[in-house]
Amino acid sequence: MKEALYNEIVAKRLQKQKVIRAWIGHMARVTAACQNTDRVGPSGFYASPNWISSFMAWYGLPLRRRTNLTTLSDDTLVDRAVSYMSFLQKAMPDMDMHRTVPTRVIRPWP
Repeated sequence: MKEALYNEIVAKRLQKQKVIRAWIGHMARVTAACQNTDRVGPSGFYASPNWISSFMAWYGLPLRRRTNLTTLSDDTLVDRAVSYMSFLQKAMPDMDMHRTVPTRVIRPWP
């Protein structure tokens, strides 16, 4: 059952679809029900949050939080950067520097 669920997760990720914990739990219950059709009565498998966490840790499946920056074209990225810089330039005169947190520039070189 676990191997079939793992294959489903990998297939979904290869199709660039989002994999969430609720979906993993649902598919675990569906897979368990399909594999237990020869038994009489329900299998009683629940796929608790702890089971999902253990399953993901066992197979090394982190839930990834990704941005869409890797899928955007160069032109789109440049347009967004230019738009953000123009926003900052317009907002700069209205900023209250006494309420702004100063940041240090940390250089990786000496």
